[in-house]
Amino acid sequence: MQDKYYTPEIEEFHVGFEYEWKCDGTQTDWTKSICNTLMNPLDIDCRRTNNYRVKYLDEQDIKSLGFKEDTYNGVKCFTKNNCQIFYFAPETHIISIDCFSNDYRQTYFKGLIKNKSELKRILKMIGHGC
Repeated sequence: MQDKYYTPEIEEFHVGFEYEWKCDGTQTDWTKSICNTLMNPLDIDCRRTNNYRVKYLDEQDIKSLGFKEDTYNGVKCFTKNNCQIFYFAPETHIISIDCFSNDYRQTYFKGLIKNKSELKRILKMIGHGC
């Protein structure tokens, strides 16, 4: 079974990025945080790459953004407004995001999305009611 979390690369941190952290020797539990303009995790004294983790994207994350489980042509997907997310291979994090209107459908994104923060950024870029 695949791990539920991974260690993020420094380039992944941005305003709105959701992650968990803990300091060696001073904490036993992980603390959930979101990067914002007032706090940058890279400025914290206890910054050690292995003390940060991010949850891999899962179906619950997609649903938490207002998407409802659905099917399209017999394929499981998640729908919100005129947008559908196809979560083809959860173990590889391959996602397809389609926007549609009546009989017209277009794929706006297909590729790797590792976490909820990244999905939110891509949906914001796409727009179209997503």
